[in-house]
Amino acid sequence: MTGEPDGSAERAKKWVPHTDAQRERRRLTNKAWRERNRDHVRAQRKAWREANPERFRELNRLSMRRQHRKHTREAARRERKRANARNYYERNRERILAQHKEGRVRRQAADPDRFREMAYARTRRWRDSHREALNQTQRDRRQANPGAAADASRRYYEKNREQVLQRKRERYAANHAQARAKANAYYTREARRRKAGLPPRRLHPVSRADRVANGVAADEFFSRTYSGRALDEMLLGSKQPTPPELLAAWKRDCLRARAAHHQATTEIATPPGAGDELRIARLAAKAAEDARLDTIGRTVNARLRHERAAALLHDPTAPHQVAASPNSPHLAR
Repeated sequence: MTGEPDGSAERAKKWVPHTDAQRERRRLTNKAWRERNRDHVRAQRKAWREANPERFRELNRLSMRRQHRKHTREAARRERKRANARNYYERNRERILAQHKEGRVRRQAADPDRFREMAYARTRRWRDSHREALNQTQRDRRQANPGAAADASRRYYEKNREQVLQRKRERYAANHAQARAKANAYYTREARRRKAGLPPRRLHPVSRADRVANGVAADEFFSRTYSGRALDEMLLGSKQPTPPELLAAWKRDCLRARAAHHQATTEIATPPGAGDELRIARLAAKAAEDARLDTIGRTVNARLRHERAAALLHDPTAPHQVAASPNSPHLAR
């Protein structure tokens, strides 16, 4: 032995483990270098994959297996945690409920206003997250017992009439232009209907299931196709075609009736005789009376229409009063 210190031993004595700060600094340095040389790193990785395809596939399989084992362990851990929580709750249910109740009582006593606000917020969040289910439950309840729903709406309106009317006024004032446009469209449509001689528009409540069933039945009916034989069977059924002699007799009767009507309507154009003067006078008196009644009816109708329009325009903020309950059901044809 020469007594000189060995180089490897000297280096081993000088080496000390890296601290967390050094490891973090090295990690950030390497990350910054990769960010600056992203294209170079990508090219090197691609070249290595092309030069070592078998090794790349093997490493990829090993990595996927590690990921799968990790996910399996995490899923098993979460399931064990849930099972332990359920078992613990079952063993200590009464104690846990008592602790929750004591905590609620303590929080409510400490700050009643904040406790009430938090309770309302929880209720609102739950209702917002279950809006569709709540609406469907209410629709099913109303459809199952429409009489009780109508009675409840009527009782609510009678009990809170002023509040309901105030909400209507506020809604009318906030949407004044839209409400006036809707009212004008209604009056225009009704005037056009009366002028055309059409019956009033009839609406009745129909449930969602009935609407769906009616739509399906209508689609099936209007999408059907019929052959000539099917049409003949629908029109004639089990009956035989009309015999030719009956058709000829029916045509002769039609011609005779047409001739008699023509003679009766054109007889007044001939110079009247002594026996026709009374009939002509009666016809003229009836026509004059009909004209007088029509004039009276038009005058009364115009007066009522103007009075109604003036009454509606008297208070711009007043809502349109209807006789239906405030929570009317859905309407359909």
